[in-house]
Amino acid sequence: MSQQTSSIEPRDQSFSCQKWSLLIAALIALFGSVSMIFMMGFITQLMVNMMDKDLISKQLDEEQKEELRAMIKQTLIAGSIIGIFINSIGVFGAFKEHYCLSISYGIIMAFNTIVLLFSSLQHSWLCIHVIFSITITILAFKFAMTIRRFTNYNNHLV
Repeated sequence: MSQQTSSIEPRDQSFSCQKWSLLIAALIALFGSVSMIFMMGFITQLMVNMMDKDLISKQLDEEQKEELRAMIKQTLIAGSIIGIFINSIGVFGAFKEHYCLSISYGIIMAFNTIVLLFSSLQHSWLCIHVIFSITITILAFKFAMTIRRFTNYNNHLV
């Protein structure tokens, strides 16, 4: 009978699947954040048109529309930068198999899921984002718990 020479528990295909699933999901979310910056003009015009239609009682003049466009652009840039930072945490946590980064990403995505749930009550088109956010949250927590299990296994061997 051969003894295990490594102090690391053998990682199965389940761990590899969790790692790459979280990595791909975080990369998709990261790509979405980056693409928001490149599509800023289109998104801004779309949002101004939607708000203009909602404000039937008070039509916006051109000066107000320009202020609204500037505010929307600033919000999109800030949201995109925050999204890039948060999703980078997920990508690095999954790639490096780092417990702290993965659990932090899971906690941040749990808060994001809660915000999206309340937002989707007003805007039904956000439902797909809620489902994606729930999926990433579950993947991040499951992956972090698996890493923790490996860490505990290694600590018991030492």
